[in-house]
Amino acid sequence: MVTATAPAAAAPVVTAPAPAATTADATNNVVPFAPPAQESNEGENPLLAMMDLQETKNVQAANASLFAQLPQFSYNGTTEVIENLDQTFEELREAKAEDFTELEEAASVTWNVTYGTVAKKVAKPKKTKIGEFKREIETSKEFLDGLKKSTTKKPACIVKPSVTMKPKGIALYKGVFLTMEEAEDSGKTITFIPSADGLVYERRVTEAGEFVTPASEVKLLDKIIPGFVSALPRIPYTLFSQALDLFRYMMKARADGTPLEALIHIYWDKEDEKFILHVPRQSVGHAIVLPDAGEEPLDSDRYIHYADLHSHNDMDARFSAVDDRDERANRIYMVVGHLENYFPELTVRICNGGTHWLIPADTVLEPLPTQVFPHKWLERIQMMDDAARLDSECFDMDEVWGKAA
Repeated sequence: MVTATAPAAAAPVVTAPAPAATTADATNNVVPFAPPAQESNEGENPLLAMMDLQETKNVQAANASLFAQLPQFSYNGTTEVIENLDQTFEELREAKAEDFTELEEAASVTWNVTYGTVAKKVAKPKKTKIGEFKREIETSKEFLDGLKKSTTKKPACIVKPSVTMKPKGIALYKGVFLTMEEAEDSGKTITFIPSADGLVYERRVTEAGEFVTPASEVKLLDKIIPGFVSALPRIPYTLFSQALDLFRYMMKARADGTPLEALIHIYWDKEDEKFILHVPRQSVGHAIVLPDAGEEPLDSDRYIHYADLHSHNDMDARFSAVDDRDERANRIYMVVGHLENYFPELTVRICNGGTHWLIPADTVLEPLPTQVFPHKWLERIQMMDDAARLDSECFDMDEVWGKAA
């Protein structure tokens, strides 16, 4: 038996560098990571150093599945696996800036990686690849020693950006202004100005001059979705059904059979808190409705003129150029067409400051009433996934559907 005895401190021993992992290591199920470099320390026992190196290899082999785990991006309560390990931290920032606009300015963002007991700051985000940084931690003595002692044997590799504090508001060189004059006086090199033509313009000032173009995207501004959010309940289907009954009657009211149009106003009664239908005096034809301009509207102190609903009898439910000209007040407009069908067509839009915009019908109308069907019916219905072969095995499809002409 060979007994290792630690030499006295006065007798220096030069230790040979630890060998790198070899092909034989991989054959013995050792993950081919380069072990951490061993420093040459005076008084170190070579045998103990070799034993420590072997233990490091054993830790690496035992944690091969851990090293195969992908790192995770973590920010502001969001966690996502990073699949592309060849990208740099700067490239990851650019990819995430679309979702987290505070990451847009690279100078304000720092990166930290926490992996087991190791927490490291990324010194050069533009040049450092995420996968290489992860492997650098995995091969460090600090990380491997931490694994030996930790009760958590599979810690996650967390990649986390931090945004340095800056003045409230937007970048000092950017701004949004109501007029070109304000933008020019601001001294900012990048400004955004709304125009009378309804567009937003981007103005940039460089040493070469002043550039002004329509802005394709302005991240400083909120993303606005056009539409309508009602302050009132949806119009009951029973009222809408009454209106359809009138329109269908007008389809056959004329002696010669010519279908006619009609107009209904829908009001909200503020006292009774309900919708009512009101038919104004009107003269109608096949493709025209002329309301009586002299008729007094309902009392606006009590009633809100909420919507106009008119019919296009057997024609498409499409707003005409005449409709566009007449329907200019801020309210909801509905047109019903093809009333000869069991289910007629319906188109709904709003007018806001003279601009028309289509909206879904169920934004303002209750859905059709439904009836609960017996659930036993479902027992007699087989899903096509289970019965797909019936087409070829049980049926001659030419006989079922008729031969193609």
